[in-house]
Amino acid sequence: MKAKVCILLLILGAASVAVFSAESASQGEGEAKAVGYIGNDLGRGSTQIASTNTMPPPIGMPLIASKRQLLISAENGSAEAANRLFDGVLRCLMAKHYANDVAELNRAHSIAVASLAAEGRSKDDFRDDLNTMAASSTRIKERVDSSKQFCAGAEDSIDDGQIYNAALLAAHHGNDKAAACFMSATFDVPKNKLNASYGLLYKANVDSLIGYSIQRGNWAAVRALVAMYGGTPFGGLSNYTYQADPGAELKYQLLLRLGVVASNPKVGLL
Repeated sequence: MKAKVCILLLILGAASVAVFSAESASQGEGEAKAVGYIGNDLGRGSTQIASTNTMPPPIGMPLIASKRQLLISAENGSAEAANRLFDGVLRCLMAKHYANDVAELNRAHSIAVASLAAEGRSKDDFRDDLNTMAASSTRIKERVDSSKQFCAGAEDSIDDGQIYNAALLAAHHGNDKAAACFMSATFDVPKNKLNASYGLLYKANVDSLIGYSIQRGNWAAVRALVAMYGGTPFGGLSNYTYQADPGAELKYQLLLRLGVVASNPKVGLL
């Protein structure tokens, strides 16, 4: 699932420990300039929400009850609130995707068992495969269950498009993981929201984050740039940012190579 690429980028980026040189920042300024929200995806308009209470809500509150106050606090300068909003929306979106994965694995398991029975074959002949499918389903279900209380009530009010504005807000508060997630374009935006204006504003925000992310030493963002310039668009927002550019891809591959410690077993793959 494409959404999981975002998680992978964050994990791989966090694993790198080297520091960028100032010469690496060949694009953009060393400061992210907010271009604007790309859609009304967080239950608010394009301007700040007026409120006298700008403190973040207590930690541990369900997302459905805390999202609006987190947004208010983040828009009034709270990096903590911006990070919690991004983490919360991402957590509940992934739980939603994982729930779909569980249903698909269980369905595939049932189909496989039924097919074996129809053919008069024993399940024992495919015990390992069937056990692997069942174990995967159990692990994913545990992840979903661990988020049930926090995400209760938010399932229907959160869609993939919301992660972009949450990530953008956190990125402008210095959250490197959120910046890389925003740039990766791995979440699908609902078709009724995706249009040229939406896509071009998304691209403008990506452009504003590139130089800023490089200056900060954001290796996850560099991985996103390698994918952006080395691959072809896969639909959605990637149509506005992904472009085949071997020169740019090589540049970021070389930069990424500098960011991998020599003892890393994957160093030879770069």
